[in-house]
Amino acid sequence: MIAQLTDKIASLSKKQQKEVLKYVNSLLKKAKENASPLQPYYNPNQVEYTVEDIKNIIAKFPKNKKWTWHDLQNPLYFPELVKFKVELLKYKIYIMRPSAIHQKILTRLSAFMEVYAFTNDLGDIYVAPVGVHIEEGTTLEPDILFVAVQRKHIITKDGTKEAPDFVVEVISRANYKKLREQKKTQYAQFGVQEYWEIHPKKQKITIETLTQDADGKPTYEIFSEAKKVGKIQSTVLQGFELDIEKIFKV
Repeated sequence: MIAQLTDKIASLSKKQQKEVLKYVNSLLKKAKENASPLQPYYNPNQVEYTVEDIKNIIAKFPKNKKWTWHDLQNPLYFPELVKFKVELLKYKIYIMRPSAIHQKILTRLSAFMEVYAFTNDLGDIYVAPVGVHIEEGTTLEPDILFVAVQRKHIITKDGTKEAPDFVVEVISRANYKKLREQKKTQYAQFGVQEYWEIHPKKQKITIETLTQDADGKPTYEIFSEAKKVGKIQSTVLQGFELDIEKIFKV
């Protein structure tokens, strides 16, 4: 078969042979970039991994690499014991480093949500890192997500490949406005029914519900909002309301 292939290439014009060689070289280069090493990129004996550890792993790959969901699941690329968020948006990788105030807000809010959801048998509350796999090049990790009791089957060991019922994003320095808006758009297109946004510095919580714009595209509109004082309400977590001072109280 190799002899036949060689004869066929020899019968081509020099220009055609050059194009074939160029194509073969591009395939070899791509295969080399995607090839997995025999040893992991990290120290498997390490107990805990920092943001810097993960950044060092990422630096070992080409700068223009298109990261995918399967890359994040590759046990040779990244360790499982990562306690912070590693997200993909349009094949680009982002690392979210939580602050102390960020974690305090998550702990308080998730506690109120968990007690309410469990007591009323409404579903399950999950705190990051839990991946929402939207497409091969986009996997987001909201700070909190909720899955209704009748949809529990969508949660797997790798996160969820279907839209959770609502997501909560706490605004941080890493989660800057442009990135936040891109993620919000992805959640809407994926079909997440309710979107929460929490601003620690402003002591503000905004809850938006999924709707459509004038062109029929999925978007969000404000349903409930409070700043420093007042209550917010959820439509998805039916009957749930919360005095926001309980979240931001020092």
